[in-house]
Amino acid sequence: LEINAYNIYLQNNSEIIAGTAQDKGGYININVANNIKFEGRDNEISSESVGNANGGNLNIKAGGYILSVDGITANNDIVVTADGTGKGGNAQIDAPYFGFLPLNKERTPDSDISAASRLGEDGTLTLITDNPEPQLPQQPNTPEIVQVCPSSQGVTTRAAGRSEFVNTGHGGLPPSPN
Repeated sequence: LEINAYNIYLQNNSEIIAGTAQDKGGYININVANNIKFEGRDNEISSESVGNANGGNLNIKAGGYILSVDGITANNDIVVTADGTGKGGNAQIDAPYFGFLPLNKERTPDSDISAASRLGEDGTLTLITDNPEPQLPQQPNTPEIVQVCPSSQGVTTRAAGRSEFVNTGHGGLPPSPN
């Protein structure tokens, strides 16, 4: 199955599927100039097999994002799985940005990207993206953070044990109901 498109929008139970019960799953090649958007629930792009068959191959190249608009719990999937003893499929997905599509060992009720086999050997999954996982510092007091957070006069220079509250405005709740 070969698809060339400007955008692909899968909305509420939409599917692009190549499946089999013999030999191996189908081959899907998707080239999208811009975006692939999953909107609503239960959408999928899959090359799946059952029984002894191996999962298929999937190649996706998107110029923009691949996004599940309704988040991780919307059950939007990109999978090349084997639901049996066959080997999971092979997938290569290339897009500058992925949103709300987590990598999972197996299909779940949530959104997934998977190349797993239920009973056999897992397949391969290659993701090429510009948005790697953010790297947070291991120590909260690293110089990078301290240098970015300047101290505020009046807050850090007060003597220890001394605090102050100043009411300077109008409005809010009255001191009593009357």
